[in-house]
Amino acid sequence: MLEIHQREDTKGYEELVSGIEYPIIIEAVTGDKVDGYCIYSVADGEVFIHELSYNDDIYLCDGIIRTALFKVSFLGINKARFAAKIKDAAKKLHLCDDEGVLSSIESVMSGCEGCKK
Repeated sequence: MLEIHQREDTKGYEELVSGIEYPIIIEAVTGDKVDGYCIYSVADGEVFIHELSYNDDIYLCDGIIRTALFKVSFLGINKARFAAKIKDAAKKLHLCDDEGVLSSIESVMSGCEGCKK
């Protein structure tokens, strides 16, 4: 069964987190197999999603991103920015604008209200 969890360390991701201050990693795993991951950081009242891997599975992509957004919402964070290289995936899911910015995490965590527009 697929589970998404936050890692307690950066082991295996050292190269990807190099240069990121206080990186947070979440992984989507099935048993011992990592199916995807997200690396993000929180600063200045927003979350920045640096890296994303989801094996071209858009549903997995959605679950990983929403897990990160859900976690930071507990910190009172309501704005997200996506790195240029993953902005297109987030746009397909209606999670950011053309600039890679999500101005309201709350708006995408309240069901499919945005999808109906």
